[in-house]
Amino acid sequence: VGTWPDADKDIGGAWLPSRSTHYGGTSGGACGFGNTPNCWNPGNPCTGVPDVIANSPFAGLYTAPQGNYYAQLGNYPDNYLSCGECMQIRCVDSQCTYSDPITVMIADSCPCFCNTKWCCSNYSDCIELGPDLSGHPHCSISPNGIWNTDSIHLDLSDYAMSMLSSGSRTGASLPGVINTMFRRVPCPVTGNIYLQLSASVSVYNNCYTVYPEQPRDCFYYLSISVVNVAGYGNAESFEVNCTIIDSGKLVQKQVVMRRDPNSPPTRPQEQFGAFVSPQNVAIFFPINFVMSNRLGQTLVTRVYQNASDWPSDSLYVDSGVQFTYPLKSRIY
Repeated sequence: VGTWPDADKDIGGAWLPSRSTHYGGTSGGACGFGNTPNCWNPGNPCTGVPDVIANSPFAGLYTAPQGNYYAQLGNYPDNYLSCGECMQIRCVDSQCTYSDPITVMIADSCPCFCNTKWCCSNYSDCIELGPDLSGHPHCSISPNGIWNTDSIHLDLSDYAMSMLSSGSRTGASLPGVINTMFRRVPCPVTGNIYLQLSASVSVYNNCYTVYPEQPRDCFYYLSISVVNVAGYGNAESFEVNCTIIDSGKLVQKQVVMRRDPNSPPTRPQEQFGAFVSPQNVAIFFPINFVMSNRLGQTLVTRVYQNASDWPSDSLYVDSGVQFTYPLKSRIY
């Protein structure tokens, strides 16, 4: 079930060893969230970003885990990506002046291709790390003398590193690599799921269909990231109910949207996280969206009848729905 099975364990489980650096931030990122993860009120407000996102307790606090955690290349549809998952991280390094855990969201990937030292394997230069606050090695040695290989690398945004090490988003950031511990937690979001559209998405009026059918409003392309998701933090599947042209006829279908395939084929750890519609397939109104999570819960949005019914003035569409998260759940 993937290289890092803790992605499938109980949320709120045991603390696991990790190591952290910081990399500034991203205005794009592998997950397709654009600049949204950098936005937080009041320190770094962003035009158009919904208040429930910019006011969240982890706004501006995100991480890029090593690539083989980001992309769980197991038996999941589309290769399961960890975009949107939430973690608690705490510092166990003498350099930190703050030790309480902070919550961060996965918004990017630390790619193995260009950072082999820290972002490729389970055992990544653990011996370079100093001892924990307890004085024990952070990557502990087992009774048989073998290094524990379960230390994951978490590259943090500057805001996250500052919060982790000092307790403030605008505090001092630490250089180098520090010892941390992490665990999966439910994403503490409020409000509904939002559908974040790529800036390249446009809605069109009176798209040609097939003779003698009348023109309909449509999208020629859809690229959507699912954000502000409660519980497990993301959607495992995403589909659009719509009408398409199939074999010269208008046919109503539930079209599966896949993770964007335009990533290097030899580097799956850099797979892009947005859901995209099939190429060369026009999506005709009326439309609505269906999404499911790892618990098997399914949500259906309202129906948008035509282009005038679609909120085209924003890249963030309020879905009107949200997953529920039972406190005692396990994903298999």
